[in-house]
Amino acid sequence: MTEQEKQAIADELRDWAIVTGRPLPYPAEMIAEYEARGFVVDLADGSISDAEDCMTRTVALSSHGRKGYNVLCGARIYEQGWPIEQCENEDQRRGYMAALNAEADAETERFLVNHRQAVAA
Repeated sequence: MTEQEKQAIADELRDWAIVTGRPLPYPAEMIAEYEARGFVVDLADGSISDAEDCMTRTVALSSHGRKGYNVLCGARIYEQGWPIEQCENEDQRRGYMAALNAEADAETERFLVNHRQAVAA
């Protein structure tokens, strides 16, 4: 993530604080840095966790955190064998397709390891 993207997240967080009238649990730049590293900061209670932990509890997220959460939800939908139509938004569809592509890449690698003649051709 670029510094410009982190600054945009920090600006959005400050806007959130103004609009909601609620204080941020940490300075906006610190929260943006956590999110850039893949963590999720709950704006309501200040807890910091990875996106996986957010699957089992309710949190207040910035739009960047919400996007990461939705991507993870899409991957879960794929892993559970549901069709892509179960995805509720574009970020979930993106996560679904990323999980599908990762599985296809892994399957290709397994095939190439077991069929060396295919590589030589």
